[in-house]
Amino acid sequence: MHATWCDFYAPAQFRQVFRTILGNSLFNAAVILPRKSFGFKQMTIIINIQSLFTITKINLKFNQLMIHKANQNRHASYSPLFNKVAIGAALAALCVFPFAGTQSAYAAPSTLAVSAAENLVTVKGQVLDSDGEPLVGATVKVKGKATIGTMTDAEGNYTLKVPAGCTLEFSCIGVLPQNVKTTPDVSVYNVTLQEDATSLEEVVVVGYGQQKKVNLTGSVSSINAEKIAENRPISNISQALAGLAAGVNVTSANNQPGDNNATIRVRGVGTLNNSAPLVIIDGVEAGINTVNPADIESMSILKDAASAAIYGSRAANGVILITTKKGTAGSIKVNYHGYVSFQSIRKTLTPVSNYADYMELVNEGMENTYGSKNYTFSDEVIAEWRAHPNEPLLYPNTDWIDATFKSSVANNHIVSMSGGTDKIRFYSSFGYNNNPGVMANTGYTQYNARVNLDADVKKWLTLGVNANGYVGRTKPGARAVDDIFTYASATTPGMVFQAPDGRFGAMNNSEDDSQCAVNNPISRAYRIQGDTRRNNVRARFYGTLRPYEGLSFTASYNYQIRDTENSKNPIYVQDWNSFTAKLT
Repeated sequence: MHATWCDFYAPAQFRQVFRTILGNSLFNAAVILPRKSFGFKQMTIIINIQSLFTITKINLKFNQLMIHKANQNRHASYSPLFNKVAIGAALAALCVFPFAGTQSAYAAPSTLAVSAAENLVTVKGQVLDSDGEPLVGATVKVKGKATIGTMTDAEGNYTLKVPAGCTLEFSCIGVLPQNVKTTPDVSVYNVTLQEDATSLEEVVVVGYGQQKKVNLTGSVSSINAEKIAENRPISNISQALAGLAAGVNVTSANNQPGDNNATIRVRGVGTLNNSAPLVIIDGVEAGINTVNPADIESMSILKDAASAAIYGSRAANGVILITTKKGTAGSIKVNYHGYVSFQSIRKTLTPVSNYADYMELVNEGMENTYGSKNYTFSDEVIAEWRAHPNEPLLYPNTDWIDATFKSSVANNHIVSMSGGTDKIRFYSSFGYNNNPGVMANTGYTQYNARVNLDADVKKWLTLGVNANGYVGRTKPGARAVDDIFTYASATTPGMVFQAPDGRFGAMNNSEDDSQCAVNNPISRAYRIQGDTRRNNVRARFYGTLRPYEGLSFTASYNYQIRDTENSKNPIYVQDWNSFTAKLT
């Protein structure tokens, strides 16, 4: 494509230049304004448009701007006429790019004609893999110019017009990319791309041990669980699986602290009974949430029927294999992983919190129901509440959602240590998790620990132990969550849920329904004393015998204790009328 450089000496010629730009496929266009008519030596406007509707560069360059003054002294300045010309040229160029590619019958003056397209050269060649075979569909493009590129044909050949001196990028799936700098005297570039050994050498845990990813034949998804723990603030590995593996569906219907296990389905529901996948942690069947996410080294999900050959019918719904971290020979390493999170609910309901409005709505409902002015609340009480909007203890206007659900701060801390020698290696960790929840007296606290130890007793014998456990405590209000929701939605705005001195409130208006006296969701959370304790300890003792190279036998003994203790003691909670300062 070519554009025209036009000299002009009057406004009419200036308009001709714009018509010339409009009538050409605009890749590079330039306008030269001579000193002859405008009092300055030269102005050049260069516009580069890479593709239709895309302006990639607008460069205004003014050379030796000189204006004659009466005293013949020259100095650089911007005259009003100069500003009008510069702004007009730039705006016109910005407005013409939708017409790029159209052809006009107007012929520009042939005062000075040059080629404005880039200096393109033709390059060609062949792309091969490490075995010398042609790579079909490999991408060849100019570095930094996404619109200049092509793909290799069935023989690995390519041909492409590129700017002189550019850099070619060669890439394809499964191989390492390569860049080649072009030179003026070379037009043929044959490239050999090497295999990306990193992805092919990745080790995946399968039923009988470990395999390289390149050798896998079954349907297996490998998840780097260590990156999950480092990049996401999680304390529950089941919820962290959402969206990380194809064919794995994770749903969560409960985010209550200590009871927020997600439901996992591998390739849908496989039975009318329990459709949960089988979870194996270090060779032992266990719950997926009994392991700390920071202790996981690798995770694999076996999704096809081949896993049934190892685990039998229990593998019909899929198998999740988890391997925890082990120690390595070398100096002792200490790592810390922790996070602090801020929790709150999304307010999707807006209840009537103005008690005067609430009373008027109740009266209106009574009138619509019984057809007469059989009001529950008197006009005097309504007027009294409206007259004291800034006395929340005596004349409360309580929003039960804001009063029941509060923002909280959860934190999780894990310290791990690993190291050893060529003979003995160890990995240990200790974690603390505290989640107070967004409702009163419903928090959860957990302590967990792990020790992985293995020793090479002989060259042909390795002994080891994997021991871990946790202690969790849930506050008693968690067992009253259903009651809290039930009574909170039936409460009245004329109630102080909890006074600043800690006392629980009841209704402040004697005309209110007497049943509202017990509809305090905060006091409901504290009507039970005691907690729920969960203890879980699991140990695996194993030995690996290697009589010959490439042949090994592993035997293990597993021991597990699971204990849940619920303590419940109803207690009497006093509810006060904040208006009369009396018990209800």
